[in-house]
Amino acid sequence: MSKKIVTPLVFVLVLFVGGFLSADQDLQKLVGTKIVSVKLLTLNEKNKWVPGDIPELGKKVLTIMYTDADESDLNDPLSDAIKAQNYPKEKYQAIGIGNSKDAPGLWDVLIRAIAKGKMKKYKDSIILLDEEYVFKNKYNLGDCNNKAVVMVVDKSGKILYIKKIISEKQSKEMIKEVLPIMDKLLK
Repeated sequence: MSKKIVTPLVFVLVLFVGGFLSADQDLQKLVGTKIVSVKLLTLNEKNKWVPGDIPELGKKVLTIMYTDADESDLNDPLSDAIKAQNYPKEKYQAIGIGNSKDAPGLWDVLIRAIAKGKMKKYKDSIILLDEEYVFKNKYNLGDCNNKAVVMVVDKSGKILYIKKIISEKQSKEMIKEVLPIMDKLLK
């Protein structure tokens, strides 16, 4: 490979990695801040999608998993590990937020069916949809297309942990980071 080709390639690689690291560092600025509720879509008692707030905010410890709707399985390894802990329902709530705006290839009806399927798989979880980047923009999450953001929020609403991932492998690696925080808060 000639030096003329290698130099621009290295430059592009440095920009890509630097941008990804910078975005994650920006997320770390959110640690210690409080989550405020924003209007997202939620299922009502008639199984219809309607505007609603983030439930249990300020009442329970939350995990919030903000995931691109067409990458809905990214967080499954971590979600499965948390589910296996059987944290007390009166103290803990899992919240999934589907970033449906970054899934233009999926029809709205399919996205909503995927969300309902996740609620069946994770029975005690609540799934919300972010169709207009409301949550993403409120917390300046940056590019979330084909990515997921995981948050652990304490009972007061304060973010204790936040990280962006791009693979199920990363979700699996997060288990050793997230479960000790959850155990400290809930056991």
